[in-house]
Amino acid sequence: PVTVVVHPGPETRIALRYRPDLLTAERARTLGTAYVRTLEALAADPTAPAGAVELLTAQDRRRVLEDGEALAPESEAAAGSLPDRFAAAVALDP
Repeated sequence: PVTVVVHPGPETRIALRYRPDLLTAERARTLGTAYVRTLEALAADPTAPAGAVELLTAQDRRRVLEDGEALAPESEAAAGSLPDRFAAAVALDP
C-alpha cells in the first residue's frame, strides 16, 4: 500500500504515497522516516550489516513496543549488508 517516488534534480526529493484506507498518516510518516534512515545508512557505509541500521527513532521504537507491535527477533540474515541482501532478494524474485 506504499509507493516511493523519487524526483531527481539539484535537490532530490522523495515522495511517499500511501492508501489512507490502509495506512494512517502517522504510520506513513514512520515508514518514510525509516526509508530515509536506511538510505542514509547505506550511503554512509554500504558494507554495514543490515541489522545495524536503526530504522526507528527512539520515539517510534517506544510507540511500537507500547502498542504491542514488536517485531519478531532478527534472523541471522540481518547480518548481511544491505546491498548483499537486496541482491539475494532480486535473485529469488527477479
